[in-house]
Amino acid sequence: MNTDWLPVNADVLKLWHRRLYIAVLITGIATILILLNWLDFSPAVSIISGLLACFAVFLLGWYYLFRRLASTRWSVSGVTAEYKSGLWFHKYKCLPLIRVQAVEVHQGPVEMSLGLARVLIRTGSSFGTVTIPGFAPEAAESLKLEIMHRLAVREAGQ
Repeated sequence: MNTDWLPVNADVLKLWHRRLYIAVLITGIATILILLNWLDFSPAVSIISGLLACFAVFLLGWYYLFRRLASTRWSVSGVTAEYKSGLWFHKYKCLPLIRVQAVEVHQGPVEMSLGLARVLIRTGSSFGTVTIPGFAPEAAESLKLEIMHRLAVREAGQ
């Protein structure tokens, strides 16, 4: 099958960056608290170690985010909706459009503040859901309408 894989919109990095910043903050605080309270290190050593841990998580996180962006792809053809991602653990989902029961556009509070949305393509079977992140709300609605149109054309042809 010849699939034209499309990259996820790079704007999704804004959302992923927020998650990285939270992870860095939690790592720093946890490192400082562990060194101060459980291991009885001096406050200066604890703070420096916490900052070094934050820096390490930040660097690894940036590398991971850009590699994740490069490895995440999606495609919607006349027959299937497909999504693949993963650096260490590869995930590939392929939903036959004939089984699609709902196509939804979702925006959480953080996504709304960043002007992003995600498209959820759902089936009523064990095939599950394909979630494609990082769309502008208008583009997400456009993709939803395109999928619904393909479904209507396919049903009319049967």
